[in-house]
Amino acid sequence: MTEAELKNLLERFLALYIYNRMPVVAERLSRLDPAAQRQADQQMRDIIEDLVGITLPNSVGNIDWEGAQGKAIAESAMGSAYEAISALDAKDHA
Repeated sequence: MTEAELKNLLERFLALYIYNRMPVVAERLSRLDPAAQRQADQQMRDIIEDLVGITLPNSVGNIDWEGAQGKAIAESAMGSAYEAISALDAKDHA
């Protein structure tokens, strides 16, 4: 596996992990009609994946994902995603 493939795999994994841990996602989607749900769901997945991609360093092969560095990267990506989704949610309630 190349470094780029590994980074892509980690981006997708971390994005899905974050998406599935965000209770606001299901709550937001439940307020929409089915067609809008599908569109909003994909947009939220894309936003989270983009944020994860920005957060991950280019070289991911040498990171100790079980150590402090890996945990810090994951927490940073999760924090960015929560902030973005919370901002969208706040905008909807304004």
